[in-house]
Amino acid sequence: MRTHKLNTSSYHPQCNAIQERFNSVILDTISHYVNTCHNDWDQYLTSVQFAYRTTPAENSVGFSPFFLLYGREARLPLDVTLLTNSNYPEKTLREHMHHLVSQLEVFRDVSKRHAELNQAKMKERFDEKAQKVPYQIGDTVWIYIPAFQKGLSRKLMKFWAGPYLLVEQTSPVNFRVRNLENNKLLSSPVHVNRMKFAYNRYVRPSNDSVPFDPKQNTSILGLQEDDCPQNIFHPLTAVHQSSESESSGIPFVPGLPQISEKPKEYEIERIIRGRYKNKRLVYLIKWKGFPHSKNTWEPETNLNAAALEFLKTHPVKISGKM
Repeated sequence: MRTHKLNTSSYHPQCNAIQERFNSVILDTISHYVNTCHNDWDQYLTSVQFAYRTTPAENSVGFSPFFLLYGREARLPLDVTLLTNSNYPEKTLREHMHHLVSQLEVFRDVSKRHAELNQAKMKERFDEKAQKVPYQIGDTVWIYIPAFQKGLSRKLMKFWAGPYLLVEQTSPVNFRVRNLENNKLLSSPVHVNRMKFAYNRYVRPSNDSVPFDPKQNTSILGLQEDDCPQNIFHPLTAVHQSSESESSGIPFVPGLPQISEKPKEYEIERIIRGRYKNKRLVYLIKWKGFPHSKNTWEPETNLNAAALEFLKTHPVKISGKM
């Protein structure tokens, strides 16, 4: 019979695309005739199958399944009732069989070429978005299992099971996997479309390139002062003053009473926006360690060099006119 057995992977219907497509057509056709209770679908199954077998597949093989099997189109009851009998030329049984077999060989060869051409086109479209398999033997993965137990909510199910260990590659896209929880080997291969990498939450990344002794650190060749200015390592700070003490220079600490000491700089968490007030540019500052209720407007002269440099690379919205 020259039949080749094909083992499909579980929960991956694309492996058996022809049969799954046939089932889809049958179910879609039956859905137009069943009642609201869906308990009479078997009454239409024979008629739907006959309609499928006698319909030419113009977009694939070009012939109907009935024609490829018998060498002629099916005669329906209406044809027998209304049409006249066809006059066949007188041939012996052997001549008729020889003619029929030769025709069938031609028709089947043409249909096979049509099918191969369509398959090549579909493969070309699929390969445009296909990616290389990133998994190797020894990797740990999660596996997608769409089945769920009756009585449980599908919305609350965990469809990714595992982790599993890849132990054998049976094909370019299929792997044999072993459950790491019970050390059991799954009976059927698993397609890569149902996998994603599993990472151990207790394994922390390490940086082995950093020397244990800081004195062993060497400077980067070709690095200049312009590439790494010293002020970028300084925190963004500013002198905060209240409206009453701006003229006197007495500092004001957000959330604390005023003190009569030399003005101190407080670290900036974020510069929200700017505006022009009395022909002077001021910025709304979010102070680090203080709530938003303590945000204040500070003049540009109160910002240190690091904050001003930060504003050049990360400009904020400025309203008003100078």
